[in-house]
Amino acid sequence: MKKLYAYQISPLNPSLLFYAETLEDCRAAALAQRAELRDDKNFGPLEPMAIFEIEVEIPGRETLLSVLNRDIDLTDAVLGKRRFIEMVED
Repeated sequence: MKKLYAYQISPLNPSLLFYAETLEDCRAAALAQRAELRDDKNFGPLEPMAIFEIEVEIPGRETLLSVLNRDIDLTDAVLGKRRFIEMVED
């Protein structure tokens, strides 16, 4: 099982995540998005963004066929346990 990292793009939608290979890359991407949002005068106050460590399983043949045949969603097929790591804020 491989581990990836993801930050929660919006606190209002816990399933909307951005994925990265390392914690450092994930943190950097979250900080970059926060900088862009801060520059947008139409955007309100920024809530902290949660970073998670996520277990990922490479699908086998049967799972891949189920994904291709639209029986299951790819995200559901490969993502496993999610563990909170930290909050990113300015």
